[in-house]
Amino acid sequence: MKEVENLLTQEETQNMDINETCLQEQVTEEIISDYEMDGKTDT
Repeated sequence: MKEVENLLTQEETQNMDINETCLQEQVTEEIISDYEMDGKTDT
């Protein structure tokens, strides 16, 4: 049973990493779009 638990925790940590990466990408895209919009309004 311990092996199964270890596999589960490994998958959970991988999923958490993936979720964090997705969040970071979303934030980066938002910052970029905000920056582009600011640039367009300036010109």
